[in-house]
Amino acid sequence: MEHSLEFTWMCIIGFSFVMYIILDGFVIGIGIVCPFLNEHQRDLAFSAVLPVWDGNQTWLVCGGALLYGMFPIAFAYLMPKIYLPVILLLVLLIFRGVCFEFRLKTKKGKGFYDKLFAVSSLLIGLAHGYLAGQVIIGYETHHFATEGWGLKIMAAITLVLGYMTLGATRLMLKTEGDLFDKTRLISKRCSYLLLIFGLICILITLLRAEVNLSFLRIIILTGIGVCCLLFFVLLQLSINKGNDIFPYWSTVGLFVMIFLSLFIYIFPYLIPYDLKYWEASSSETTLKFSLIPAVIMFPILLLYTGYNYYVFRGKVKEKISY
Repeated sequence: MEHSLEFTWMCIIGFSFVMYIILDGFVIGIGIVCPFLNEHQRDLAFSAVLPVWDGNQTWLVCGGALLYGMFPIAFAYLMPKIYLPVILLLVLLIFRGVCFEFRLKTKKGKGFYDKLFAVSSLLIGLAHGYLAGQVIIGYETHHFATEGWGLKIMAAITLVLGYMTLGATRLMLKTEGDLFDKTRLISKRCSYLLLIFGLICILITLLRAEVNLSFLRIIILTGIGVCCLLFFVLLQLSINKGNDIFPYWSTVGLFVMIFLSLFIYIFPYLIPYDLKYWEASSSETTLKFSLIPAVIMFPILLLYTGYNYYVFRGKVKEKISY
């Protein structure tokens, strides 16, 4: 396959970002749903996050560093166009981390830090959705400045609802009792809103004049859409039956399918619709040389992540701290 090395690196970077979106996504979602929980329930929610908190964000650092190293032209082209949302996102990530740590240590003012954590989580979710909408529209200056705000706003709302569903179903997996019942209700409501806003996003995207999909791409995207529908049905059935495992993994499946559809939609562009992935890559020597440590480090990172979640599996029944 021509440009196979560049394609391999694009898949590695995409995988890193998918891992970040899923693993940190449920933390963002838990932060957003915190205002709907009482103090004891919030203590349990934070305890469910605490053991895996630090490792989740490793994937964002990994993806960003690899994008900079393997596709420097894309990085240089992209960053000036999204400086503001990216800087805002980084500040919010730092701010959210401070709120999380202070909330664990303080004996007074927990409610204050809970509110700040919820607000920062909400803004992070909106920023992620805005950037996802921008990917669909493209990064030409006139588009970025004046067009596509409807799609970007809808994408931001949709992703926030997705994060809320992911966070609530994660709490269903990790908790029991009244918190399980509360998050079960939140999951059901948010998932239906996610379906509605997701369909609106798809409709807005298809109505854009620039959309010109090949027959093969339409077939693939239709297949992904059917998979999304199946995951949604499984999500609803498992929520209705009070299952604590399938709701979370169904939501993860939805996120993977949505990311895959976005990848298929913009392929072969790395920067829609200006730079194809082979046009933005580093030299072949750099790509080959960097592949050696990647082959070693990625399995280690995956094993660490898997082991971390395995060790701290099971239900959270009482508040934990450090």
